[in-house]
Amino acid sequence: MKRINDSLCCCYCGGKATTKEHIPPKGIFNKPLPNDLITVPCCHSCNLNGSVNDEAFKVFLGLHVARAKGEAERLFKEGVLSTTRHNKKLRQKIINAMRPVYIKTESGIITGKGAEITWDSDVHDIAIERIARGLFYFHYKKPLLNIAKKSIYWFESQLEYNVVILDGWSHNAISNGAFSYYYGATDDESGSIWIFNFYNSHFAAAILTTADF
Repeated sequence: MKRINDSLCCCYCGGKATTKEHIPPKGIFNKPLPNDLITVPCCHSCNLNGSVNDEAFKVFLGLHVARAKGEAERLFKEGVLSTTRHNKKLRQKIINAMRPVYIKTESGIITGKGAEITWDSDVHDIAIERIARGLFYFHYKKPLLNIAKKSIYWFESQLEYNVVILDGWSHNAISNGAFSYYYGATDDESGSIWIFNFYNSHFAAAILTTADF
């Protein structure tokens, strides 16, 4: 892992940073990696502790967005399948999450049988919180410590995602829009909201407040 300026603090714990963390995890992007990825300072422990969850998040995300075709489908074919081939524990976790379903047309006609894979909610929520905290550091130049309350949301559709976007919120996008987000914070930055769009197919949000809020 690449060393960085020792005067910087970890975006998660506030300790001395010795590495860089990609926000969101670089594994969710296809190769060759885009040149506009966001990085923030991170300590070795926080970086290492997040790596297992980051890999699981990539796999579940890839499975979820694959039907969107294009780059989303490529993430599944080139990222998810290769990861599950070598990560037996994660592969078994996915198999255990499968359940049989009927495949239906938009009009409700059953055309066959298939399998549905349920997201691991813990993997999802941990990743969304880490992304929000990393972006908070990136935009406000300080770690978000002493979190008193957090709320993680999953939007069922892009329509629900669009409804919550407010005028005046800041917006950013990377990797040709594969990941984009809106964000805003209170005047004292003790409360912030982060709304994420992954491959125009998965939409989530995090609301984080500190003990002083």
